[in-house]
Amino acid sequence: MNERIERNYLRGLLHGQVIAYRNCGFSLREISEMLQNRISYSGISRVLRRNALHGLHVPHRVGRPRITTARANRLLVRLARRYRLRSARQLLNYWAERVSRHTVYRRLRDAGLRPYRMLKRPLLSVANRRDRFMWCQRRVLWRDVAWDTIVWSDESRQCLDSSDGRLRVWREVGQRFDSRFIKETRQGNGGSVHVWGAIWAGGRSRLQVLNANVTGAVYCDVLQTFLDTSNPPVNFRFQDDNAPAHRARCVTTFKEARGIVSLPWPSRSPDLNPIEHLWDILHRRLVEQPPENLVQLRERLVQEWDAIPQAVVDNLVHSMTRRVAADIAANGGNTRY
Repeated sequence: MNERIERNYLRGLLHGQVIAYRNCGFSLREISEMLQNRISYSGISRVLRRNALHGLHVPHRVGRPRITTARANRLLVRLARRYRLRSARQLLNYWAERVSRHTVYRRLRDAGLRPYRMLKRPLLSVANRRDRFMWCQRRVLWRDVAWDTIVWSDESRQCLDSSDGRLRVWREVGQRFDSRFIKETRQGNGGSVHVWGAIWAGGRSRLQVLNANVTGAVYCDVLQTFLDTSNPPVNFRFQDDNAPAHRARCVTTFKEARGIVSLPWPSRSPDLNPIEHLWDILHRRLVEQPPENLVQLRERLVQEWDAIPQAVVDNLVHSMTRRVAADIAANGGNTRY
């Protein structure tokens, strides 16, 4: 401990004794006598006044000084902000300080920088951004009454083995290969089930399990089943994405014959479709009690789809006003949805 640190330590200890004696009810003269006149009356008054205003303050930290300087720490922060995709070990090579990578993590954490997984979003071209922006601009004044007449539809493929990276386990260091903490996987995620569903404010369709690839003819059968088994809003407009099967000639003819009016849809816009969040809720419910085979997966999908409260569906539909505003604010780019 060098001379300055020792001096600051002793001064902080003396100030702490002054405050402790004062809290016990001793006068300034009694405090000075108990401290053997190492501090004057005016010094005691300044310590007490400063403590009343700002609390006790020790000018310098006690203990081993940091091996890196403040200037070196600022350099590390600049490197991390310049090379945001580099690992801590790579940043350490650029930094050229003789420290461990754990020190790199600590210095960056002190600066408010932490490593996160990059968010995945669809790749948007200039034309995609323009179409999304124009679509939202035309509907920026729509309110819940207008959105309540839209039927939102989509397909989803649910795998038997979850692979979304959300699963975490509490374990000790060195237990990485313990069989209790290993999730065994199968080829192709154990198989999958393809389903179709539709939602609207106040209701939803029956979840249809698709046993074949979606073609134009298969999609016509899906729509016919939807019309026969569901009770959508009066004069509803039907939303589906721009998948080739959805825009096939036979599908267009079927919609015209059945009086289904389609809602124009910008390409690569899953964040504007509220049913996408319902698929995520459905997946989370399956993860809580994973099915053992594809037969159970089909049954559980239908059960969990019916068990989702209607209030959740209504909240998703009524989020369209915020989704449109967020897309306009992003100038047609990706949003937090």
